[in-house]
Order: sequence, then structure tokens, then C-alpha cells
Amino acid sequence: MSTKIFARISTSVPDAIDAIRRHGLLSPSEFERMEKRWNKPGRQNRDDPVALARWLVINRFATLYQCDLLLAGRENDLEIGQYRVAARVFTGAAEGCVEATDALGRPVMIQFAGEVHRPGSPELGRFLEQAKAASALNDSCLWRVLDCGVQAGRCYLVREAIHGETLGQLLVRGKIATVENMARMLAQALQALHSLHQAGLRAGVSGLESLALVRRASGGNILKLLAHPTVARSSADTPASETFAYCQLFLDIIDKSGRDRAGIPDHLASVLENLVSPVMDERPRDAAAAAKSLRVALAALEDMRKDEPVEELEIVVSPKAQAAPAPVLEAVEEEDDGLTWARPWLEKVGLTVREVVCIAGGALAMILILLTALFAVGDLVPILALGLGAAGGVWTERWIRKRLAD
Repeated sequence: MSTKIFARISTSVPDAIDAIRRHGLLSPSEFERMEKRWNKPGRQNRDDPVALARWLVINRFATLYQCDLLLAGRENDLEIGQYRVAARVFTGAAEGCVEATDALGRPVMIQFAGEVHRPGSPELGRFLEQAKAASALNDSCLWRVLDCGVQAGRCYLVREAIHGETLGQLLVRGKIATVENMARMLAQALQALHSLHQAGLRAGVSGLESLALVRRASGGNILKLLAHPTVARSSADTPASETFAYCQLFLDIIDKSGRDRAGIPDHLASVLENLVSPVMDERPRDAAAAAKSLRVALAALEDMRKDEPVEELEIVVSPKAQAAPAPVLEAVEEEDDGLTWARPWLEKVGLTVREVVCIAGGALAMILILLTALFAVGDLVPILALGLGAAGGVWTERWIRKRLAD
């Protein structure tokens, strides 16, 4: 890391370290650890601010942009309002913005308006008024404005942190979407444009750099309208003219992509042509109506695809061989066993003839054992015989049931 990376050097090591502490670039514990490590015995170039800056960046105590501001003596630029500056964005949709964090450590982007207004001037008042109106909007397809302010006469907007590329950058790289995807993006842009018009605002510049595909935190991309509150406004700058400009922009992208409009589905082609019709009465009345007409056309295309008939498949079924007739079973006359009269009753109580016989046999055995016990001599013998008889009868019945189950 050479000295050419940094701006002109107009500070010393003690002043740079003190600025880090005063502006809270590090927490108290991290600052103590950083200072102790830098001042360890035997360090060379301890008084060289460039060596300090290089060491801070390598050890991730500060960013390259923060060190550049420190060495240039611009320590007041380390904080913009209540926001702590972290880095500068050089590529992508947020090119030229400054990455920062708010009081809760959440990432934001600060965009300077590029104009210097003296305090109390009408231009400054109009800018702040439009910026505050933009901060009240919460459209997902708008590059949201979170806050605004003035520092050293420079107006700035605090915006949500985004990461992505503008349509202009994507087209340069040859990333051309399909006509249907372009129509979906145009519907998103028109909906965001309608939100601005409802608040009395304008998008500012209607070009490829005012639209960007931004990566969502949850995954996937979403179109963002990079609107810029403007102070000056011409008489021709109306919601209708701005809506027409964005519709024409997308039609030009489709034409420049080499796609033939004749290949666009009829539902969608008629809507796109009406958006840029030379007859004012044929165009949608506002951006919301234009976005709705595009969504209806896209939904109709989806329904047509779902309703497309599926090509029928001819299924040839070979004739089955005629099955042989089932053999006729001759009725066999059952021999009467003398229990025909009892079978309906047995079926009703859920018992078979064999089970009834077993139960009767067990009961008869118990009766015989009891009679034997009654005619026995002595008091203890009848009691024992009675118990053994009952147990024997129960065991006999269970044994017979088990044998039948097996």
C-alpha cells in the first residue's frame, strides 16, 4: 500500500489517533487494544502517519476511506450528522454515495445533492421540503429516502443501503432480459413513479441510470427507481410527460435489443403500443393505470399458457384374452349333526360348538371335584379340595381354549 493511495498528508500520528477516539470509529475496548498494539516497544515508523494508516487498514481498525480523511485533516467528514462514515462507493447503482452506519449500527448510504445552498435560501428550503416528502414514501420499488440534512452548506440525503447495477451498466455488459421481464420491470417502475407523483414529487432524470436491479437481502433482485428530489422544475415536467418518458425508455430498450415487435404476444404488444401512442387519449391516464394494464396483460399471458391444450397421446390397449368361465361348484348337502337348532343362538353369543363343549366339560369337572370335597373326612381336607377343584377347573378350561386356538 503506497502513499499515493492516500490524499495529501496534513496530520500527525497523535492527532490521527485522537480523532479516531473523538469520533468513535472504534469502541472503547477496541480503541484501547489498537493503541496498545501500535505503541508496542520496538515498532518502526511509529511517528509516520502513512505507516499508521496502512497498519489500521490491514488490521481492519479503519477503512481506506476513513484513513484518507484522517491523513488529509478532514476528520469532521468522518461524521455526517448522526451517521458515521465508513467507505465510498465507486461502482454500481449507488456510485458516488458514502457508506455509513446510523446510531444503531445499521448500514445506510449518504448521497450529496451536489449543490451548495446558503442557509435560509429558498432553494435550500425547497430541497429539504421535497426530501422530507420523499422520506414519507415506503414503496419497495423506490430507492427510499430515510433522512436529509445540510453539512457545510451541502445538502445530503440518507438512503437505504442498496447493492446492484443500473440498467445502463447491465446493457453495456450485454445482459438483455426477455420482453415479458422488461414489461414486469416497467410495471414496477411505473408503480414507483405513481408513488412519487402522489406525493407531488418527480423522479428527476428518466434514463437508464435512474433504474437499477438491486439484490434483496432475502435473495433475488428487485427493480429500484433511483429518484432524486429536484429544486428546479420546468413547466413541461408533468406526471404525464414523465410517465411517457419512462414507457418510451423501455420501448427503446426492446427495439435496440434486436427483437421484432411482431414476435411479442398480441395482448402485451397492444398495451405497449398504447403506452407510447401519439394520441394522448389512447394512453393510460396516469402511471398507476399504465402499471395495471401491463400487469393485466402479463396475467392474461400466464392464463393462456395454463389453458393451452395438452397434446393427447394415443393409447393402444391390446384386447384381453377371454377368461375361462369359473367352475361351477356343486352344492354339497351337509349331514345333520343334531345341533342345527342351537347354531343361531351360538352365532348370536359368538361361540362355536367346540367352545361350548369345552366350557361344559370344565364346569362338569369342577362340580365333580366339589362333590368329592364335600364327602371327604375332616375340616381342612374339604377346604383344600374345594380350592384345588376350582383351580383345576379354571386351568382345564384355559388349556382347552389354548388348544383350540392352536
